[in-house]
Amino acid sequence: MAPLWSAIVPFKGSVAAKSRLHALYGVDGEDWARAFFSDILDVLETMPEIGKIVVVTSDAQVGNERPGIQVIADTGGGLNDAILLGARSCSGKTIVIPADLATLDPTDLSSFLDEASSIPFGFVRDAAGEGTSLLFVHLASELTPHFGSDSATTHLKSGAVEVHAPLTLRLDVDDAISLLAASGRLGVHAKRLLALAKNFPSNE
Repeated sequence: MAPLWSAIVPFKGSVAAKSRLHALYGVDGEDWARAFFSDILDVLETMPEIGKIVVVTSDAQVGNERPGIQVIADTGGGLNDAILLGARSCSGKTIVIPADLATLDPTDLSSFLDEASSIPFGFVRDAAGEGTSLLFVHLASELTPHFGSDSATTHLKSGAVEVHAPLTLRLDVDDAISLLAASGRLGVHAKRLLALAKNFPSNE
């Protein structure tokens, strides 16, 4: 059997509060953020390829809600700092999954991990074309995250191989446009919020 993957999910929660989604369609930004995050964990917990899930967050409640997940306290640094904190608890094949990758699909991710098993260090460009939706390495100690402005270019320059992936693995949701694009692919928690959203196009 092939070695299992570790998944690092950095969750800023109320700190980030999805500012561009704040009060969007009458739903609080923190509620959107938690819904996307919960749907991602639901997917990861069903996947036999994932041997460990590491969440880096300042939200202590996550550990109580998900006892099978390792929770590491966020020290208050940036996203890359949180990822490196999580990497210290991993050893072999490790993938970083941002908490706003709201359309994450288990079948697509399973196929992707199979392909990624032959690539020591790689990334997936997000749907917008400039950011990064997934980052992975075969040795967690070699993880060098560069999330932020134009991160796709930075990861490419750092030696990561760009891997193409379906839209479900590239669509991070952080504004009204991306929420509309993702609306037909959301998980159960986000769909529940979407049903309550005011004046959302598909709800009219």
